[in-house]
Amino acid sequence: MSQRGRMTVLQLIPAMDSGGAEYCVLEQSRVLAESGQRVLVGSAGGRLESVLSSAGVEPVRLLCGAKSPRWLWAVLQLRRLLLRERVDVVDVHSRLPAWCLRLALRLLPPERRPVVVHTVHGMNSRGWYSRVMLRADVVVAVSESVRRHLEGLSADGDMRRVQVISRGVDCRRYRRIWPSRVGWRAEFVRQCQAAAGRFL
Repeated sequence: MSQRGRMTVLQLIPAMDSGGAEYCVLEQSRVLAESGQRVLVGSAGGRLESVLSSAGVEPVRLLCGAKSPRWLWAVLQLRRLLLRERVDVVDVHSRLPAWCLRLALRLLPPERRPVVVHTVHGMNSRGWYSRVMLRADVVVAVSESVRRHLEGLSADGDMRRVQVISRGVDCRRYRRIWPSRVGWRAEFVRQCQAAAGRFL
């Protein structure tokens, strides 16, 4: 924990639009902010960015997920951000931001480097590019199958830093009992008019 009394946590993801990784970042950030930590989310923005702001999280524009030459500029942006905000922990949720962070950390003095966590959400292609997700102080696999996939990525088979933390389901948001077929279909057709008259 920081000597300032609370941690500054930076989460990195290409964009905050929609998907499992994005909702993971949103939920983790919300819980951390509610517990009194300072949370920054570095991304190219997206529709979930306003939800972050309303939860007390600070969105930061970083193009660390851009597959273009601008990515190199993001390395320098990230380095400045880490120093200026005195970040204690960085949690990375994708490969390209992980590479961006890896290069930015090389430009920092060792005593100013934060703790690095990589959260692996899926089973990406095997090879040197994906192996970056194993280069962290702690690696979080979101399921046992993702952990087994990471074993295949590991060059030396050392999995001591990998922890499985399974994602849960918010039962208040998702009903356990399947709604009646008629009610479900009517609601779906109301929301998606192209489905009218189709077999569902």
